[in-house]
Amino acid sequence: MKLYILGPTDGEEGLYTLLMETGEGLANHWCSHNSFAMGDLEAHRPERQKRWHERFGDYTVLFVGDDEVTVEHLMRLNEAWWQSIPHPEEPQNEKEHVDITI
Repeated sequence: MKLYILGPTDGEEGLYTLLMETGEGLANHWCSHNSFAMGDLEAHRPERQKRWHERFGDYTVLFVGDDEVTVEHLMRLNEAWWQSIPHPEEPQNEKEHVDITI
């Protein structure tokens, strides 16, 4: 199993996301630079490593671009994955809606 880190194309500050090769999203983290993304998303997260080893067995973490997989390919897979999972229903009336604006 391959897990891919996807983030800002300039490698600078922004949201970095860890996706499975199937497109499923596993984690995300705001990093000040891409050099921190690997540790923030997986390498310094033993609880995640344990959970993912139990789920996948052996896996490898790569940045998108380290092999032949493209951003576009992962985004198509992620969209298909997102469409395949159940989503909670939208609130049916005002009483079910909770406004959290500050």
